[in-house]
Amino acid sequence: MQSVSQRPLIFVSAVTRELESARQLVANTLTFLGYEPAWQDLFGTEGGDLRELLRQRIDQCNGVVQLVGHCYGAEPPKPDEKFGRVSYTQYEALYARERDKKVWYLFIDPNFPADSCAEEPEEERELQTAYRRRLETDTHLFHPLTSREALEASVLKLRDDLTGLRRGAKRWAAAVALLLVMSVALGLWLLLGERRTQREVGETKQALASMTAEMSQLRKGIVEFPHVEAQVRQNQRGNDATAVQDKVYAELAKQLGIDPKTLREKLPQFADQLKRASDASSYERATAAYVARDFAEAERLATLATNQAKEAYPPKPGEAIKALELAGWATQQLVHSSDALRHFRAAEA
Repeated sequence: MQSVSQRPLIFVSAVTRELESARQLVANTLTFLGYEPAWQDLFGTEGGDLRELLRQRIDQCNGVVQLVGHCYGAEPPKPDEKFGRVSYTQYEALYARERDKKVWYLFIDPNFPADSCAEEPEEERELQTAYRRRLETDTHLFHPLTSREALEASVLKLRDDLTGLRRGAKRWAAAVALLLVMSVALGLWLLLGERRTQREVGETKQALASMTAEMSQLRKGIVEFPHVEAQVRQNQRGNDATAVQDKVYAELAKQLGIDPKTLREKLPQFADQLKRASDASSYERATAAYVARDFAEAERLATLATNQAKEAYPPKPGEAIKALELAGWATQQLVHSSDALRHFRAAEA
């Protein structure tokens, strides 16, 4: 499901059964860079031809980031008239390039921690290998990514892609002009370029560390949000929803050490991603649904988290109580007072 947003839309292309978790990481990183990620899940069991649907999605996007893995994935029922026999994932990038959209290719190394999936037939593996080779020849510069950290860093660098291209063109023009004057200038330019590259690498590492720390704080904020809101509602006079939310974000920002305006802008965005994150617990997904104001889903996931805590060996009563309280708060927001009371009484038992 894609939310309405004023941010630039970037389509994330990948074979779902191989790189679903990697695609989620790319989507999270793009969100923090100020983009709106979009994608189309394809599992190979869909009926009919999905190319029209993919064309509509990609036409709405400003660019495409493709994770070039080793699985071929699902394919149309018959070869494409323009591109021949291609998978849906290959078609996404080929169609985007035909529409003159920017396509960034991120090559996945065989050692990358991809999702477990069944081995494909030899013919399909050969088709994907041929596709990778064509891209490697066409792209000229490519670095296979061996870890999630390397993938995250590569996506982070995309924000400066166009600026870097413009800067590179200016450096090239300056170098040509200087070569006409004296050959010594080339050595000086290379030295300055090396220093600039080292500085940019350092800035990228620093930005990545800062972004990782911010994502950790936001994840903590999502988990704490329902409890802080419950405390504010208990102490706040009146039922002014805007005043309550202002107080909640102010108190939470104070606890996390984040600017309230930044927190209010980024927390709902991150909550929407955390709801679908494969590495999040049921309780974390429940709190994310609560922050996103999807209270019915928050109650469902909180009830699931309660049952999981009770059925664990050994049981986890503390986690069960927290989940029951969250279910009660979510139910209160749905104005189901009797159900909320049932959850709270269960938490006290």
